Parts: sequence; structure tokens; C-alpha cells
Amino acid sequence: MRSFLKNKLFILGFFILFGLAACDRRNSDDFLKIGSEWFSANEFFSQTPRYTFQYLTENQQDVKIENFINRQLLVYYAIDNNYQRLPDVRKRFRLLERRLLIKEYFDRMVLDSVITKQRLLSEYESLDPYKKDLFTYNDYKSVLKGKLIRRFSEDIRVRYTNAVESLKLSSKFKPYQSNIDSLSKLFMSKLIAARYDSVSREPVNILKTISFNQPLYQINDNKVFLSKFIGLLSDFPLVSREERFSDPESLLKIIETVAINSYVYNQAKRLNLDKNDDFQQRLLFQKHNILYETVFSRKITGTISINDDTLRKFYAVHRDSLYMTKQRYDVQEIYITDKTKAENILNRALNNEDFQTLADT
Repeated sequence: MRSFLKNKLFILGFFILFGLAACDRRNSDDFLKIGSEWFSANEFFSQTPRYTFQYLTENQQDVKIENFINRQLLVYYAIDNNYQRLPDVRKRFRLLERRLLIKEYFDRMVLDSVITKQRLLSEYESLDPYKKDLFTYNDYKSVLKGKLIRRFSEDIRVRYTNAVESLKLSSKFKPYQSNIDSLSKLFMSKLIAARYDSVSREPVNILKTISFNQPLYQINDNKVFLSKFIGLLSDFPLVSREERFSDPESLLKIIETVAINSYVYNQAKRLNLDKNDDFQQRLLFQKHNILYETVFSRKITGTISINDDTLRKFYAVHRDSLYMTKQRYDVQEIYITDKTKAENILNRALNNEDFQTLADT
């Protein structure tokens, strides 16, 4: 009887130890544990700079793992301290999600038709056998995809252009050119008035000061007015100089881009592309990047103060190694209506002619 109880206790103890071990790990793919979270090898390599057909030495692997751990610790610090609730971070999250979802839609619509699995596999099979022995197809996939994108760049560009034209038709996009011309003129007037105010010169800020009640375009039989366009422009920001808004042709292209981006985003949401596991993983990784950058800038670089005394000491030590540059000037605009005259003044300015003399011309 005593022997039976001993055996029973031994078996029970074994299962308890096994259960604790099982609770400590999620599955056999677990690769690295940080805090209470396990990362698989695929998750680790997807969140660190990829090797490009190069074997990593043991030291390089250690550095890579250490950098990854340090990054994740800062991300966890940000989450624990609710950095994700900061207004600027929430705004970046929102813009990020829109940008990635639009890219996901176009990738499926265009890129996947060019960079097919068959082409990827063929590219992998053409590799040197030594490289294939080091890493698998999945390891090389992102690198192979980049090579194929460069190889078929012209075909991809044409397909993207055709896709946008197709989307214009399916969305019933219709710009009101005369209204766009009028808005560009009003924008130019406001731009000239705000020429000395860098904050007011921001395109969105200038548009907000304009009273304009005519529709700019129509999409899906719905007319879009300036107030709505400003909101969409904030959701789909463009890297664009304010001068482009004062040119009717450039303004039309901006309106087309914003309108189609908005349409594509709504289509992607209807198709639940944002629910895809791969998309969610990419989105989470990019969000973690934002959190990492925010913590790094606030807690590390933000605490570094460089005063005039520090700069003078640095200059005194390194003055002989500092290279000299030509004198540079900050200039204001010269507005000219005659194209020939404008080109002539531009050429004279490029030849270092006095700016005030040109302005008085």
C-alpha cells in the first residue's frame, strides 16, 4: 500500500512539473522569452533587420538578439506607461493603419499579380546550393520579393496606373475642374498673405481660412466639399509643398490621390483586409516602432541638452577638421506672371546675382 502511494505521488509530481513547463512555453516554435512573452523564430526575424544572403556569425547573432531585447524592453515600458494613449501617438497609429491598409489593398490588386509564388520559387531555385543549405525559402522570401519588384518595376508601375484608372471608373470619380481652378486662385491669394508666417503657410491651415461653398469632386454619386476634403487630407497626408495647391493641375492630382485613397481604404475595410493575421502582425510591429521611437526621443535624446558653451568647446577642439562651406542665404519668393521673365530671373539667381536686385527687376 505504501509503495503504491509512493508511485502515485511520483506520477502526480511528474505531471505537475510537466504542466509547469508547458505553461512556461506556448509551443515548440518558441525561440526567445522577454519578460513573460515568448517570441518564435519567425517573429524575431520579422522584427529585426533581415540578412541579405549572408550567414550571421555567432557574435552577430548575439548582437542581433541583444538589440531586439533592448528594443522590446523599451516597447514594454511604453505600453506599461500608456504611451499608446498620447494624442500624437494615437494620431500616428491612425495614419499608420490607413497607410498600411491602402498598401495591402494595392498589393493584392497589383503586386501579387506580378510577384507570384511561382516566380518567387523559381528565383529561390536559381540560388547557389550553398545559400539554399543555409536558409529556407521562407527565410529568403522578403529578399527575393525585393529583387523581383526591382526587376519588374516598369510592369508594376503600368499596372498601378491602370488600377488607379479602373478605381476612378468604379468609384464614379468626377472632378469639378472649374471649381478646382477657383479654389487654387483663392489659395494663392491666401498663400501670398501668409508668406512670412511658416505656421499659417501649411496647406491645411490655409485651406481652413478659405470660404468656398462649391463641390470639388463627386465620388459614388456623393459631392465632396472643401470642409470634407480638408478632413480627408488630414487622414491621408501628402508630402506636398504649398505651391502645388495654388496650381490647378497639381491641385487636381492631389484631389484625385486623396479621393482614391479614401475610396480604397473603405473598400479594404469592407473586405476585412485589416483582420488578416499577416496584416495585424505588420501593423503591430509598426506600432511598436512608433512606441520605441517615442520613448527613445523622450527619455534618451530628449534629455540631452547642447548649449552654446558646449558648441564653443567642440568648435575649439575640432575647428581644424571642420570643412568650410560657401556662404548660404535664406530667400523669399519672387512672384512673376510672365514665364519667360521668370526663367530669366531664375537663371540669374542661380548665377549668384544679388537677390534684392532681382526682386526690383
